[in-house]
Amino acid sequence: MNKILDEKPSAALLEFVELCAELTPQFDPTLGLSIIDNLIRKRDKKSYDSAVLAPTMDRLEKRWYDSLSRGIPDYSVYADPYYFCDLWLCWITYSRKYLRDISSINSMRGRSVVQATGTARSVLDLGCGAGYTTAALKQLYPAARVCGTNFPGSLQYALASKMGEKYKFEITGAPKEKVDLIYATEYFEHQQDPLLHLAAVLKTCQPQYLIIANTFNSPSIGHFDWYNHMGVAYPGRLIGLEFNRMLKVVGYQKIKTSCWNNRPSFWRLM
Repeated sequence: MNKILDEKPSAALLEFVELCAELTPQFDPTLGLSIIDNLIRKRDKKSYDSAVLAPTMDRLEKRWYDSLSRGIPDYSVYADPYYFCDLWLCWITYSRKYLRDISSINSMRGRSVVQATGTARSVLDLGCGAGYTTAALKQLYPAARVCGTNFPGSLQYALASKMGEKYKFEITGAPKEKVDLIYATEYFEHQQDPLLHLAAVLKTCQPQYLIIANTFNSPSIGHFDWYNHMGVAYPGRLIGLEFNRMLKVVGYQKIKTSCWNNRPSFWRLM
């Protein structure tokens, strides 16, 4: 089986959109490919076809932020079949890079973050999306039990389950037991009260290691304008500081790495 981190994303893209179409007839693979191409062009600040993105991804983002302005988050945006395109963009823009960085021998003074956490026998990928990150984690930690979380009954859960069958990892609805390592990138910013959720995850899972990348201060489908913490509204920049402070208070130490901008961050229970 090909190493998923070594595979060129373009080589896997056609298989991805075909699988999405298999899961829901509402997903047109030709349109999906066009949306993804234009999302990448927009990301790279190149000319793109707004007529493709306006009725699909732009509509979803507007729907999400309009719902926030009404005070009732519209989580049904995650059920839109073309949200799959956002999952792919997240994988090739962020998650794949993070995983390649932590597996690099240069990420920790002559050894990798993966090697530094090599004693982990259980790995949990929070909010695993399409399952590509979870598949890569299974390949990076082949001796470990690897599990991803997603919403049961959702299209994402179905897609991640297909990936799990292929790459030999599990999918569950929520954290349920103790694990050695938690991987959470592009996850906590989708929680309106991320610190309350973090506390619940830590209580259940009691991980020795955490690998985390949050983007609280960047607009995107599913991100919030303001975050709640103990009844107070926090902007993204400040909730990020509170998030790190909480980890330190409960006994985690941030370990220095050479990952760009320290993303993802590596935390160890002391």
